[in-house]
Amino acid sequence: MLADTPLEHAPALGVAFEQTHAADPVVRGRAYAALGGLLGVVRPRGRLQVHRYLRDSALLESHLSNVANLQEEERAFAARRIRLRAAVERLTALLRSELPPAMAEAAAIAEITDDDPQRRLLGYQHLAAAMPRLQATAPQRATWARRLVLLQSEVRYDVGRMKAVPGLRDTLLFVDSALPLDAQPYLTGVDVAVAVGGATAGPVSGAEASSLLILPVVTRVAEPLRALQRSKEALFATGTVAVAEDMVAGDAGTSDAELVARAYSGALSRSGIDQLAILAAVSGAGTAGAAGAAGTVAPTSYLAGLILAGALYDERLGDRRRFGFPSHTAFTVARSAALLSWNGGGMPQVALHDARLFGYRSLRPSLPEAGGGSAAVGWELSLDTRGNRAQGIGAAITAGWGMLFRLWQRDELSDHVLLTVGVAYESIFPSLSAAGLGHPQLVVAPVAVELRKRVGAPDSHRSHLAGRIFARPHYIPVGAPVRAGLELGGRAECHLALRPWVGGGAHDPALLLALDVVRTSWAVTGTGGTTHGLLSLGIELR
Repeated sequence: MLADTPLEHAPALGVAFEQTHAADPVVRGRAYAALGGLLGVVRPRGRLQVHRYLRDSALLESHLSNVANLQEEERAFAARRIRLRAAVERLTALLRSELPPAMAEAAAIAEITDDDPQRRLLGYQHLAAAMPRLQATAPQRATWARRLVLLQSEVRYDVGRMKAVPGLRDTLLFVDSALPLDAQPYLTGVDVAVAVGGATAGPVSGAEASSLLILPVVTRVAEPLRALQRSKEALFATGTVAVAEDMVAGDAGTSDAELVARAYSGALSRSGIDQLAILAAVSGAGTAGAAGAAGTVAPTSYLAGLILAGALYDERLGDRRRFGFPSHTAFTVARSAALLSWNGGGMPQVALHDARLFGYRSLRPSLPEAGGGSAAVGWELSLDTRGNRAQGIGAAITAGWGMLFRLWQRDELSDHVLLTVGVAYESIFPSLSAAGLGHPQLVVAPVAVELRKRVGAPDSHRSHLAGRIFARPHYIPVGAPVRAGLELGGRAECHLALRPWVGGGAHDPALLLALDVVRTSWAVTGTGGTTHGLLSLGIELR
């Protein structure tokens, strides 16, 4: 956007953008205001970039404004509790000076102000039993007693306990059942001054007691958010970013309205629903001889086939969505891939299959402006199935949980490097060729490093490179002749969008090139370690 600004104004614009990242909200507010004053010197195409920046900044500033309000509410709530305790102490002292110690009401007041919740509940019940006599003989004392019950039940969180005793709260606090709590007669009457401890003092008035019932709510709009909104209004006043307004010609004959639409499409890629991919593939498998033997891995078989892949719903970390989860959350339902081969003629056979029945990942970003650190830790949960004829695996079911550690990221995880560490349980069902060789049960401690790198224009997230290397050390308590094993592998893939932009929620076709390599230290078939590779190329409709 600085490239679309005259040179004499570019330094000031750069300073304004730099200061919008400051931790001090006053500095950010001034920076947004300065940015609004400089929009007149920015050329139309640069204003579109400013529009996207302000849109994203508004989300951040809204969050920070909400955080500030919540923090202010916490402080106000703490101050209210201090006032509640002080009012309870005043009413307690007043009633103790007014009620003879031998009266049942005095004993009930002592129980109500006790620290034990069960004793307080008994005190409420004893006072409710004595309240008709107290109301008839000393109505002013009854009024103070009801206010004490009201405020003590608030400060001690006794409302739920009182409601558990049928009629208790109604008897003590709802003198007139037709009126709401804050309009009851004992909160609206006139009080008189009384002597407490030899000095004249005013009791807790009805108005004061009523005010203490109000929970604090803070709804201030932070000044940075106000300044940002004014800058957005100034930007829209230029008429270059509103899609519904008259289109202003941009560079190379492309209107600003169309640029906005394309930017929206590029930033919010596919829907994630009903995905399909068809790929041509070549697979190779080899062994190292007898189990546990050393030696050079030699390929024993190759096969060519067709991979059919699909998903009911699939989104990855760093993806953009027109609807669904944000980019720092990944959600997968029924993502599967199967390699069909025709080696030997006849009907096609499933040489291998891999499916994620359910997967969820979350790596929420930290906000330095809100006091958060730079480190980010997330978590994941998954349920997978797989099978591989070359490895003698008819089916394997794996349930796993793990932690995600962000090593590096940029642009809301569009580019990132992650470390994953977890624990999983896997149950392997051998194929027919390995029948009778056991039913291995594995306890796995997987570790992996994942990479994702966006390819293409800065406002496009639809083309990317991705890679993953992993190690799966595991222990086998039952079902196999070995007790420990190790699986090493990796995957590299390239997604290249085949259209410059996609609108209207249509499928987003892409070219997919992927390479998978997996090495295991033992085999279900008992023939020793195996190495399996798979190269695939095709089209995916995202």
